[in-house]
Amino acid sequence: MLSVVGLPASMARFYCETFSCVGNLTVAALHLGNGRARSLRKGCFEALKTGLKFGDEEPFMADVKLVVIYPRPRDVEAFEKVYTNEHVPLAVAKLGGKTKIVATRVLASPQGVPPFYRIAEVYFPSMQALEACAASDGGKEALAHAVKISSGGAPVFLVAEEETFTFTQTVNAR
Repeated sequence: MLSVVGLPASMARFYCETFSCVGNLTVAALHLGNGRARSLRKGCFEALKTGLKFGDEEPFMADVKLVVIYPRPRDVEAFEKVYTNEHVPLAVAKLGGKTKIVATRVLASPQGVPPFYRIAEVYFPSMQALEACAASDGGKEALAHAVKISSGGAPVFLVAEEETFTFTQTVNAR
């Protein structure tokens, strides 16, 4: 009998079995019924079927992040110089509570010239940490600087929660 706190056994079994047979996943997601998914390591399916309750495995923690999407700048070279030499050091120094920053440069798009040029992701351990950072003087300064350097239009600011699914084997697409 499947025992998952807060989720009917039939629903938990459905999600568990569905995700366990999609390729060779090493991580699957078990829907909790509250709009979130719980990450489970390979092998947890059998434990779930024999009565594992949440709390017996590693606690789930989704990464919370601030995402800044910069439109394609009018002058890419000038933007890169300011972004690399001024903005990134400012963000590193002023964004308190961050756990990591991922900076992505968009290279191409199947639709032609991509409308966005850079995507910055600033990770925080919790929503409260992100909100505290955004409300701080350093956070306000870094966000204002992001707007100032974005010569292709105003950047898009998003708050997101990331869930990661990791695969150890690739499945051939057919």
